[in-house]
Amino acid sequence: MIPKPETCNGCPAKPLSAHWVPDETVEGAEVMVMLQNPGQSEVEGKRFEGYSGGREQWVPHHPAPAIGKTGFFQEQRLFPKAGLERGKNVSIGNVIRCRFGASNDLPPLSDLTLRQAILHCQTAHFRPPSTTRLFVAEGEYALWALTGEFNPRKVKDDEDTDEAGRSISAWRGWMLPYRPPSEASLRLPSHPALYTPAVGETPVLATYHTAFLFRSPWERTAAQRDWTKVGEYLAGTWPEPLPRIERRAPREWPVLAAWDTEFGRETGHLVRYSLAYRGRMVAMPKVWVVEAGFHSLGLPTLPAIRPTVIMHNSPADLKYLPAVLGTVDADIAIEDTMFQHSLLWSDLNHNLGYVGSLYARTNRWKHLVESNPVEYSAGDALGTWDAWVGMNREMERDTQTQAIYCQFLPLIPHIARSEAYGIRVNQARVKAVLMRLGAEQQEATRAAQAWCGFPINIGSSAQVGRWVYDIERVKGKRGR
Repeated sequence: MIPKPETCNGCPAKPLSAHWVPDETVEGAEVMVMLQNPGQSEVEGKRFEGYSGGREQWVPHHPAPAIGKTGFFQEQRLFPKAGLERGKNVSIGNVIRCRFGASNDLPPLSDLTLRQAILHCQTAHFRPPSTTRLFVAEGEYALWALTGEFNPRKVKDDEDTDEAGRSISAWRGWMLPYRPPSEASLRLPSHPALYTPAVGETPVLATYHTAFLFRSPWERTAAQRDWTKVGEYLAGTWPEPLPRIERRAPREWPVLAAWDTEFGRETGHLVRYSLAYRGRMVAMPKVWVVEAGFHSLGLPTLPAIRPTVIMHNSPADLKYLPAVLGTVDADIAIEDTMFQHSLLWSDLNHNLGYVGSLYARTNRWKHLVESNPVEYSAGDALGTWDAWVGMNREMERDTQTQAIYCQFLPLIPHIARSEAYGIRVNQARVKAVLMRLGAEQQEATRAAQAWCGFPINIGSSAQVGRWVYDIERVKGKRGR
């Protein structure tokens, strides 16, 4: 173990532990991965090397970041997605380089002592190689240390109100500018426009902490996509800047394009719409963002060929199409990226911000809803297009899902009409069914309580799991 150096003096974490783990920097490496703090094995110098005969294999190693089970998974499953190989082309570090009270669990970022410790540690010990072109921030602690971003309030993972979401969930898969550690980092930064790194900048790519993927394995798909962006950024293929935005409606509606609307939450009136497509025959993508009042500027004409309109949650947008096209009888084909994603990846979130983090060729735009609504709308249309292209490739390899999707598409206009006008429901019958199901639930609860001998909420997976696995000792694994 390595005793803390004199540079740790003055850090509030100094008295909490006696040892530290320095960063592993590789001269010439273009990527530096930052995690939160070392585990016990990293401090003691024990490297995990996998399993043999069902037993864990550990070997002596000098104290270093990410040499435990988390680091092993990272090296085996994530680094290859980025073309990274430990010891050769990637540096690794922690934003707090000690155990911070001999625990893997850090206090929340709202804890002032923790933030002061991170600032001290980064200032004293953060020395990335001069060749570094990209930082990868794993988790919210690293994200804050490198960018100043954190979420003072908890935002639900499926919440699509990204204007206030500054958690790792909101920024995972996206890129931010690097901000050196300073007292200014205690303030939340603002992003008034879509960020595309300039030449010579060293940006920060946000992703989940690898340890989180053990608790939420369904997010491994998203994490793997994040790591592919490392190689894409180094190759100069991601992220792309926003193209020039046309503010007038197109003269002719495109044969194939993604379309999105913004409307008043209270009034339901159309505020603006956006239209976008990418094509092999054009050098740059085409994007239109048209404000309300577009009628005075002329409506687009329909093409001779039946157009296909790609939407994300099409029932919400379809009702505005007659006003945009000037007719209620437009014969269009519909594609819907929300339904595509829900069929392909049922366990993941399906809001456009999350889907865009997997497929969009531009950087994050959802946080611009108030600061830059034009770029926000342009991002919605472009992100929808990119998602559609990406998921079409996936569906080509999953023909059964593709068949279900194609069967569902004709139902979308009917769903939209039912949402607009409602569906007649036999309310008396609904109440009767609810009463019957409620009685059955009560009876099942009484039976369960009689069986286990104590009050139990059978609707709680935690309580049922404790009863089955901890009390009854039923063989099996949690989470299976």
